[in-house]
Amino acid sequence: MDWRDVLQHYAARGLVAAELERTYRRLRRPFEEWGVNLPVQRRKKGHNIICILDTSGSMVDELEKIAVEVQKLLEVVGELEFVCADTEIKGEPKKARSVDEIEWIGGGGTDMVRAIKQVIEYYSNNRNFPDVIIVLTDGYCDWSKLREITEPLIIVCITDEKIPEQPNVVVIRAKEED
Repeated sequence: MDWRDVLQHYAARGLVAAELERTYRRLRRPFEEWGVNLPVQRRKKGHNIICILDTSGSMVDELEKIAVEVQKLLEVVGELEFVCADTEIKGEPKKARSVDEIEWIGGGGTDMVRAIKQVIEYYSNNRNFPDVIIVLTDGYCDWSKLREITEPLIIVCITDEKIPEQPNVVVIRAKEED
């Protein structure tokens, strides 16, 4: 299964559910010649996807692989929110359109489940709750509490580390030849 197909499913679902707003910023073409400016409708938001980047100590040699996957992800959707994490998230999520805009902070132990919970808590007070959370990791952490998370997750794992199966989680193995 290609993780980009799963991602496009969530992105499309986000676009369908997006709220509409009226705006006067762009003229409706049929009325331009008459000098009449009628409002157009546009979507307030598109896909709402957050990526958690594993920047723990075990990822030091693997960050290049993760950066390649992030670049492919950005090519699919254009702009995403990212947050780096090792045993906890490092700062607030920030938008990026390029891998160069991401500040790769971390280097400690690894607890991706805690990082996922912190992201969920961060967005629980926010109207733009993510349609899906994507975790890019080597998988070297304790996944035993993953069953407590019910939000949709895509875990892109660059190793063969065992990650428990559950209905809301899609585990994808990133291959070097992708």
